[in-house]
Amino acid sequence: MRHVSRDDLAGRLEPFLIARLAPGQGRFACRRFRPALIWSRLDLAIKLLYLKDAETARDLYDAHIAAFSLGDMKEPGSDKHGAAAFRRQFEDLHRRIRDEGFDADQSLIPLARGGSILNGAHRAACAMQAGKPVVGVETGLDPVIYDYRYFRRRGMSDEDLDAAVLAYVDLAPQARIALLSPMTRRAERALLARLGPLVYRRVIRLTPAPNLPADAALLLLVVDAGGTVPDAALWVSASHDEARAMARLLLVPPQGARPGASRRLLYRWRRGTSRLRHQAIALLGRMGMKENVRRLYRRGR
Repeated sequence: MRHVSRDDLAGRLEPFLIARLAPGQGRFACRRFRPALIWSRLDLAIKLLYLKDAETARDLYDAHIAAFSLGDMKEPGSDKHGAAAFRRQFEDLHRRIRDEGFDADQSLIPLARGGSILNGAHRAACAMQAGKPVVGVETGLDPVIYDYRYFRRRGMSDEDLDAAVLAYVDLAPQARIALLSPMTRRAERALLARLGPLVYRRVIRLTPAPNLPADAALLLLVVDAGGTVPDAALWVSASHDEARAMARLLLVPPQGARPGASRRLLYRWRRGTSRLRHQAIALLGRMGMKENVRRLYRRGR
């Protein structure tokens, strides 16, 4: 680990962050690291998905930029204006980092207390996709929280949030999924307070059936492996493969559903997921949800 002076940060760290640094601090620790997905930076999963499949994820990427910029598609202190400009510069940045690596003489990734990324998520995503390390500078500043709640407050649709979390679960080995029966708001607030950081909370509406109330549902929670899994869960993923498969089962609409959906993330079932499909069918079957069993079977085919 090495240190840089405050003067060394000029041109390598955003001016608005330099202005927030502790006035009396003259030296800052730098370290080389490999960025990873974390619950508080859902945008990293969206950016990674775009780098993996720009055509499929373009609408989702544009939606998250619109959320960050409150719809005006501008970046303060930058000449980027419009979704196309963001995409073009992102793609150029990815090619440069892929071919040349991360240049710490040109920029540093600002890190908050605890080590999470404060800014530079595009650079971090490019390095993650290219398998390259980056260099971060420890600012001592409070972390930022760009989780699913942030994007929901900023107007991102449930469909786009589903797609973002699907990408997160697909790419984060630590992601786990728990399914629960719906509960009162008070009970759910108490449960979530015990769980700690949450990647996602989603109510999955179930297909109406004679033996089900009209509002029948499952509560889906996505947590990182270090988080607490609720004891009352009906089902908990036992591996990353199971979490990925259940996310695809419950978060991807069946083909032909929701005309005009902003994404085209219709995955096929991969080898090895049939056991999970049978687990989900058995779970809903035990709860008397025959119509939902048939629906899940059709999705799994």
